[in-house]
Amino acid sequence: MQSRRGSPADSKTRPRGPLRSLQRTPIALILTWVAGFVDLLGFVFVYNIYIAHMSGNTVALARHLSRQQGLEAFRHGWPIMVFVIGMIFGSLLFEAQIRGMIRLPVPTTLTLETILFAVFL
Repeated sequence: MQSRRGSPADSKTRPRGPLRSLQRTPIALILTWVAGFVDLLGFVFVYNIYIAHMSGNTVALARHLSRQQGLEAFRHGWPIMVFVIGMIFGSLLFEAQIRGMIRLPVPTTLTLETILFAVFL
């Protein structure tokens, strides 16, 4: 007897594929809200430095460099450097998890981000 689509028997045998558009929308909205919230906290508590959106830091860095304001340029330049290092480290963690070198029930990069966010607050 064939099971109906969406039943528990079907979900065990059907391979998991990419999320459909309606499944991605709530995830995208939640991640957007988190990024905005983190940026707000950083701007308020870390001396007007954007910590989630690098476009603000890039514009501020260029503005301060053009005005030859070295200290202000450094204040907005170091988060960009840390962001790039974090992207490289996150990519390495993601690749290690894909290759099976790390096995966790949740994505490693999300776990690390949650820990760092909790420590920062």
